[in-house]
Amino acid sequence: MTYEFRTLFQVTFPHAYYDTGLVEDVLIEPSFSAVRVMSGQNFFFRGKPGGFLVLAQIRMGNDETASSVSVSPGISLAFYLKVENATFYKVTQIPAAKGMVLYANNLSSTTAVAKVSTGDWQVLPNKPSVWSYDLTRAVKQAGFGHGTSLQALKAGGGVLVSSYCLKDPTGEVVWKSSSPAILRKLDLNCVGLPEGCYSLLVTIGQNQTLPEYHFVYSDEMSRSPTLAMYQWFPQSGSGRPDGFLAMDQSYQLTFNNVKSLWRYYIIQSEGKQLNSLSLVCDQVNGVATDFGIGLPAKTPDNRDAIIFTSKQKIPLKQSPKGSVTLKQGNTGEFTPLPYAPPGYEEEKKLTNIQTVSKIYVYL
Repeated sequence: MTYEFRTLFQVTFPHAYYDTGLVEDVLIEPSFSAVRVMSGQNFFFRGKPGGFLVLAQIRMGNDETASSVSVSPGISLAFYLKVENATFYKVTQIPAAKGMVLYANNLSSTTAVAKVSTGDWQVLPNKPSVWSYDLTRAVKQAGFGHGTSLQALKAGGGVLVSSYCLKDPTGEVVWKSSSPAILRKLDLNCVGLPEGCYSLLVTIGQNQTLPEYHFVYSDEMSRSPTLAMYQWFPQSGSGRPDGFLAMDQSYQLTFNNVKSLWRYYIIQSEGKQLNSLSLVCDQVNGVATDFGIGLPAKTPDNRDAIIFTSKQKIPLKQSPKGSVTLKQGNTGEFTPLPYAPPGYEEEKKLTNIQTVSKIYVYL
């Protein structure tokens, strides 16, 4: 009998900013729980450009185990994505705010033939092993139908919590309360659970269920800056967890590169007068746009400038393509202008937030 290590699954993270088409400046590593589980299953983690893969030891022969592997029921593997270079934040659209993290898993959609899954990042709160769930806030957010409970909580009392439980993304209940109680908050303890995503389901009164509260549990993510968690659950070809798994499963999660309005600040040198300026633009990074009429403005250091802002959002690229040229009407002189560097600012315009990349040009 012979054994061989083969790829169980691999995950790649496409990113349109980088020339390779894959994410860079990010370190991927397994969680503590994942390391323990992989050791018991004879799985091995390997990083690769723009992603990672997990190898499994399989028995070679003329039976089903030659192209599949058996796993223990109920396992999952969580992996952290940590940013190593600030450039990543400057070129990536990241909706996560303070206290929130990006999360994804392989349960969103799986094809039985190719075993290929794609999914979107979720933005979820990150919680440590021990934390409290505020029932006043939860009941208030639940809205209509919970007025009596909300009044009791606002008056300093509590509500009858009939039951509450934690579920993992497969829907399995991993912990459940033992008895009803009058409470104002739930003191939760995730110690002993593997790092990953969970949902809290609370029933108050006789039969009033609050909306599920989804969160990511990880002490590691609470201690150190971590961008995202990817969690893998065993799935057979029919989508059922556990059992024999086919090899060479492949998953993708995309990071979106920044698309911004490019704003050029044309700043005249001392004693030089700029007249009849206009910007001529070919396609830039695949986007056709124009910059309209130049408007007078001040730079952050209070210098006079003429600004031109693109009519369309232009994606940031590691190796930009296309051209933007400054034309001076009186002299007919054309000056090639630089591309937007990594980075952007958010500006509020009426009720919308617009993303702007600023480029300073000194003439």
